[in-house]
Amino acid sequence: MCIKILKKIEEKRNSPYYFFKFLVFIKDILWTIYDYKNDYFIYPYLRYFFYRVTYLFNSERVENKLFLKELPLFLCINLKKEQARKKFMSEQFVNKKINYSFFDAIEVIKRSQKKAYSKLSEKELGCFLSHKHIWNYMVKKNIPSLIVCEDDIKIVGNKKSIFEALTNIPDDAEIFYLDIRENKINYLNKYHSKFLGKYLLGTSFYFITLSGAKKLLNFSRRINKPVDTYIGDLALRDKLKLYLSSKPLAIHLSADRRGLYSKFGSTIFP
Repeated sequence: MCIKILKKIEEKRNSPYYFFKFLVFIKDILWTIYDYKNDYFIYPYLRYFFYRVTYLFNSERVENKLFLKELPLFLCINLKKEQARKKFMSEQFVNKKINYSFFDAIEVIKRSQKKAYSKLSEKELGCFLSHKHIWNYMVKKNIPSLIVCEDDIKIVGNKKSIFEALTNIPDDAEIFYLDIRENKINYLNKYHSKFLGKYLLGTSFYFITLSGAKKLLNFSRRINKPVDTYIGDLALRDKLKLYLSSKPLAIHLSADRRGLYSKFGSTIFP
């Protein structure tokens, strides 16, 4: 009931009447206070702010940093039918002068009845296969590194800040999350953190190296879990070197299933 009321208020956001503007203002404040820990953008920024204040003089130094001559190609996963998302992402890439290309997402219409796929929905399986095809593409073409993103993010970092983050992480990094959401992390310095949670959330925006792609392919012969859970499991078992950005550099616009902040609905969850 409360969610329905909040949505009705949100619909009045562009109303010219001050009464409705006031209601929207109050709604924003109350929602932020009530649900800040589950917010996919505000909470990571609050964590980052408190980390920077608390550990200003206690940052881990990186002796061997990742070397990149330039920002890698951005490869954006997009379903052919989702033209609005494609336009939205294209405008961002052009405005930020980012080198990009689109990769056709795999849509699973009817899931195989094989036991390996039994725990996944058609959409979860399609998401996993889309990412797996990119890893396979990297290996076949011998591409040193890529930045992979899904078509429902708002990139808040600019070209310079993303490149700065990438060139200040350890050189053993094989995958680096630029959209950290509410994942539980251990801050190491202002650029990168380590994953501490049991389940990794999201695959909306990440940097990946060739060695990382090879490892992800080698262990993914049996697909029996969502792609983000799979990546997190490998990292927790020390099979993959995973780091996360300390500062969120993107907002995942489909992450909020309640629809209060989302620009797009989720293509995986109802």
